[in-house]
Amino acid sequence: MSTRFKSHVRNYAWAEVAIMAAGLVSFPVLTRLLSVADYGVMNLVTSVLTLMVALGKLGVQHAALRGWAEVAAGKSHHDAVTFESTVLLGMATTGLLVTFIWAVVSGFIPEDWWATPHVSGVMLLAAPLIAVRVLDSALLNQLRAQERSAAMAWYTMLRRYAALLVVVGVLWFVSRSVKAFYLATLVVELLAVLVLLSWLYRRSPRPSLQHFSKPLYGSLLLFGVPMLGSELAVVVLTLGDRFIIQTHLDAESLGIYAASWNMCDLMRNALMGAMVGAAYPRCMHVWEQGGAAALRDFLTRFLHWYVVVAAGMVAWMTVLGGELMSVLASAKYARGGEFTGWLMAGLAVQSVISVAAVGLYLAKQTGIALVLVTMAGLLSLLSNYLLVPRLGLQGAAVAVLIVSVVLCAAQMMMARRTAPVVVPWRSLLRSGLAACAAGWLTTRVELDVLWQDLIVRSMLLAFLYLALVMLLDVEARGKVTQTLRAFRATFAR
Repeated sequence: MSTRFKSHVRNYAWAEVAIMAAGLVSFPVLTRLLSVADYGVMNLVTSVLTLMVALGKLGVQHAALRGWAEVAAGKSHHDAVTFESTVLLGMATTGLLVTFIWAVVSGFIPEDWWATPHVSGVMLLAAPLIAVRVLDSALLNQLRAQERSAAMAWYTMLRRYAALLVVVGVLWFVSRSVKAFYLATLVVELLAVLVLLSWLYRRSPRPSLQHFSKPLYGSLLLFGVPMLGSELAVVVLTLGDRFIIQTHLDAESLGIYAASWNMCDLMRNALMGAMVGAAYPRCMHVWEQGGAAALRDFLTRFLHWYVVVAAGMVAWMTVLGGELMSVLASAKYARGGEFTGWLMAGLAVQSVISVAAVGLYLAKQTGIALVLVTMAGLLSLLSNYLLVPRLGLQGAAVAVLIVSVVLCAAQMMMARRTAPVVVPWRSLLRSGLAACAAGWLTTRVELDVLWQDLIVRSMLLAFLYLALVMLLDVEARGKVTQTLRAFRATFAR
């Protein structure tokens, strides 16, 4: 992989690791300060907000990534100022419109529709976050499209830590309620967006109506609206299982499932999220500059290393998910360890879909992506409906993996004409064997003290997995050898 791509991965990775560290602080605080049922309500509101934010963005954030690659390559009829003004002002307008509509509509929804009391008031309080997050997405996608990974990393990290300090402070000293959580979150995110907006355009021309292009915005919508459908269907993948859990089980079960999901998502973003975050815009630039052959080579190398990282994470969450939940969230969430391995496997597949099926977006075949993701959303509802009553929370986690694999395979098949991707079967086999062997050996060790058991077995699992991967994978062995030589050369100077 190129040095430039590696630097982007490093920037995304250290930011995600720093964010994960903040999450490791906030996660146990929230699970302890809020009841299990309240934690479930908080995640229900967050899921609905995610749906509304997706509506507010109208898929334009995806079109911005694709469109900027054309602007940078000189293949667009519009300059950078026009492009940025159109994206920013267009998304800000739709974000405000959806915020207003949801604020009105949420007040008329009967409480019993939510299956949990006092949700409507929280929904109304949190509604302004829709506009704030849509605008935040517009700004961040400008940075991402331009591959300004360092600036994006610093911003996301600082915003996360500011939110951590303010939210925890408000919950600890003012009010231990879901409303207090969202009020503090709104204040921090609004200030962060204003600071980013001021910093981005401190020297360059600021977006203005004068530079807004209706034809350009129309083309962005033409690309983005089908992507909106895909995004909404993805939200259904999240909301569907939680609604069925709430219906067939109870609020506490929803809280346990939501906490397990959040922990797996936290761990996933630290490594796999950083890799995908850097890879997607890089795919656009490789395609524009090097064509199909260069993109195929890049994807082959990327997927190999992605599989190595993902298999290790799945093994860790399978073996030590229960200990992690007990240490981080408290013993009342320990039951989540029964299915965290399934969840992590599903989320790992889900994360890589945008890169593995990048050919659909390069060819601007977002309508196909919409159809496939919509079908996956329906499959998710059906899978949860069949599995949750029979297997409980583990059924919901298994459904995540099934739907993610089916969706990934379907999108890759449809994208093969533009950017055929070779599934790294050998990497999957080698990494899978290494993960299974390392996981099985790690289960042979058990200590009496919970936190000591978590630390020792995590270190043992990591050592065994890396050793087995190096033994089975020639490319990994070569990369480690190269790194060690560079390390020795550095200290020999």
